[in-house]
Amino acid sequence: MGVQSRLEAVSWKQPAIAQKLIARLAAEASPVELGGKNLAEVLATRLRISSDEARPRIKLAESLGPRTAIPAKRWLPHAAEAQADGLVGPEHLRVIERFFDQLPNCVDYQTRELAEADLARIGSGLGPRSFAKPPVGSWP
Repeated sequence: MGVQSRLEAVSWKQPAIAQKLIARLAAEASPVELGGKNLAEVLATRLRISSDEARPRIKLAESLGPRTAIPAKRWLPHAAEAQADGLVGPEHLRVIERFFDQLPNCVDYQTRELAEADLARIGSGLGPRSFAKPPVGSWP
């Protein structure tokens, strides 16, 4: 089980590398220079994946990749760090994304950042099923 656990952590780290590469690609070259109409098309062609697979990768690079590379609607530095360390996986990241999708816009930046740090820390100690359950007595 120890070997399997380490293998899983390594597999969770790999997308963090890809997100940095996609962010850098977006920052340093235009899709036209790379032979496509948009970044999703470029990735799909080069990586032999569908555009439907490329778009979520780009979205993750926007929220988890380096802040300066892609203008992000939402940047999750603590979740990105936890992913790079192999502490959270794709299911944890979906829970964190869903939390912020449901968070009212009136919540200030500092509170959002503290919440994101807490979610990344808590998620690293729980399985995704337990992590996705709201705590007893939480607000709707």
